[in-house]
Amino acid sequence: MRVSLWNTCVVLVLSVVLPAVLMPLSLAHAQTVPPSADVGRVQDNLELPTIPLPDGQVLELPNIQSRAKPPANAHAIRFTIQSVTVDGATAFDESTLSVLYDEFIGEEVSLNMVWNIARDITDLYHRKGYFLSRAFVPEQEIASGHVRLQVVEGFVGRVEMPDSLKADRLITRETDKITQKRPLRRQDLETLLLNLNDLPGVVFDALLKPEEQSNVGVPSGQVVLALDAEATAPHAQASFDNYGSKFLGPGQLSLGLQTALIPYHETSFSFARGIPEDELQSVSVRHKIPLTSKTKATLYGSYTHTEPGENLEANEVIGDSVAYGLSLEHSLVRQRQKNLSLNAGFEVRNSQTDLLGSPLGRDRTSVITLGVKGDTFDDTGALNQGAFTISKGIDALGSSEKGDANLSRTNADPEHLKFNASYLRQQPLPSNLLLQFQVEGQYSSDSLVSSEEFGFGGPRLGRAFYASEISGDRGFGAGLELHYLGWGSNNNIRKIPYAFYDIGRVWNEEPGRPAETASSAGLGLRLMHENANKTRFYADFYAAQPIIKSQSNPIIGDGKAPRVGVRLGVLQ
Repeated sequence: MRVSLWNTCVVLVLSVVLPAVLMPLSLAHAQTVPPSADVGRVQDNLELPTIPLPDGQVLELPNIQSRAKPPANAHAIRFTIQSVTVDGATAFDESTLSVLYDEFIGEEVSLNMVWNIARDITDLYHRKGYFLSRAFVPEQEIASGHVRLQVVEGFVGRVEMPDSLKADRLITRETDKITQKRPLRRQDLETLLLNLNDLPGVVFDALLKPEEQSNVGVPSGQVVLALDAEATAPHAQASFDNYGSKFLGPGQLSLGLQTALIPYHETSFSFARGIPEDELQSVSVRHKIPLTSKTKATLYGSYTHTEPGENLEANEVIGDSVAYGLSLEHSLVRQRQKNLSLNAGFEVRNSQTDLLGSPLGRDRTSVITLGVKGDTFDDTGALNQGAFTISKGIDALGSSEKGDANLSRTNADPEHLKFNASYLRQQPLPSNLLLQFQVEGQYSSDSLVSSEEFGFGGPRLGRAFYASEISGDRGFGAGLELHYLGWGSNNNIRKIPYAFYDIGRVWNEEPGRPAETASSAGLGLRLMHENANKTRFYADFYAAQPIIKSQSNPIIGDGKAPRVGVRLGVLQ
């Protein structure tokens, strides 16, 4: 009887006490960390200020394009054109040039028409970019009607530059190419100067000047390109914003430094942390290496540590993420009005999340990417930017496998295949208005780990929501912004008010995660100021009202009130 009573007591204690102890632990493990607090997504959601690149001075052109005027009495001299011969033209064939004068063959014209034909040939060269070339009427007897025109096709015969630049093969490879462009197009010269000024830590200035005609053997049309370079100071940046979530922030402090520790190499450091709590800390470093003036390689690495607060704090959720990789970018077109480049990369990312000291998420991914991006201005003056990227997870360097325990998403496939695309258009409108439209999206038929999902929300798209407040294997985000650019500048402070609307939707392959839609609209104001030392200060304020979806885990209120965003920054 005593044994039976003892056994009964033991059973009662075990059935009451153990569930009370184990239930919070089991519930904690079952809880999913919100995407806005997921350490695998934090680094991508951090938006550091953009460092402005130095611009070289506007290219100064020599005065070599003046057109000789016809004789004063040219209108009174008339004759019949029998033939037209154009000497010195190599950029265009005879059939192209003859279109400009065929209609006058056999017709009686004034002498002015000969100069008009030369002018039209010069205009053709200039329209096609041969800005140093010109046609003129040499001395001749044309009473017989046989007209001869001469074309001088301009080119860079030699490049003048300091000895320090002459000794650098990276520079001389490009300057040697420009001397082979005969005749020279403006696009070729522009590409050279833009590629040179893309090199970090230095800014190039250029001057075109006529070759001294006293030099014996100087070909007609030859000019000299004088290059000079000046080292630039390191660029520093800092910003504070309240774009963080309830769990990581909401305050965020971001610092960055960009410098050239090695000539023509760019090294960038960045650091971010949550304010006021140490809920978020992130550091990254990037080193860009110029393989040629058109091809760059970038090595990078980052480390992020999170300890989400609020209701996740009691569960001791701790996240760590390490990412490192290599990317290559090759410029196909480099112009002020048009750019196109290819890129490829390989990235390894290891993310882990612990809950109450036990593993909750373990993602190890190795991903290769191939992409193309470009921008152009169209005939309406609108800027168009687009990008397309293919990403493929591979089995390398200890990456996770489908079915592994503790993956951040059930049934996630680390060897996924996904496609990303984005497009942005900025259209100038009458009355000092600018309309901006942007859309981005992702498609994958695989279930993805957290860091590879598409996220909507944050200061770019979905301003009423936290970064990645909704996320999924597939998704899109789109937004409209209307800017007013006519507000005057007081005390050198530029003010740009704007209104916006954005919407996004995500879909998931994982069972139990339904599709979600979110949208918001609001008003904002951007302020910019540059002082005499070229230090730039800026501020961005906005109020965004959630429309379709209420905010998840709002800092205050029920998630239906407008969210106020603030960013203050300085660039040097």
